Amino acid sequence: MPVAYIPDLKASFAALRVRGFTLVSVKAIEDLHQRLDECVWAVYRVRRVYKQLLGKNGKPYVNSDRWMRIVSEGAKAEMEMSLKALAQECRQEVISLHGSRFYVHTRQEKVYPAWEEFFVVAPKLAKDKCRNPVAFEQNWQALTGAGLFKTESFTKKLKVTK
Repeated sequence: MPVAYIPDLKASFAALRVRGFTLVSVKAIEDLHQRLDECVWAVYRVRRVYKQLLGKNGKPYVNSDRWMRIVSEGAKAEMEMSLKALAQECRQEVISLHGSRFYVHTRQEKVYPAWEEFFVVAPKLAKDKCRNPVAFEQNWQALTGAGLFKTESFTKKLKVTK
């Protein structure tokens, strides 16, 4: 987990770059683990839509829009168990990739437009967000054939609590 996401830990994270290696103090790592154990965690549901666009210079670039919701919150161990239960309901495997997560749908690299949906456990630092819900819903429906807000029953079916 990048330290940048936990603002007050930046000061206590002592690192020294030497010949391409990062040396980290044991105390800083212990402090990080202690603070992570003390904070509230959440299961997030994340949906992303990817489009390839042409820039002003004529070169293609990838644009992604994200829709994110907090599904449940609590202690880290409780959220890890909740994620595992969700994954079992979806017949998916929990993987360790920047935290524990499982994918409902993974996108194919370098194929656009594309979409992905996953659940992830992380410290509860981010809030529910979507930059433009109406546009996101249109893009999501066009790519998946399913209405974003109509599929909220999926979460209720899985007995997820907030």
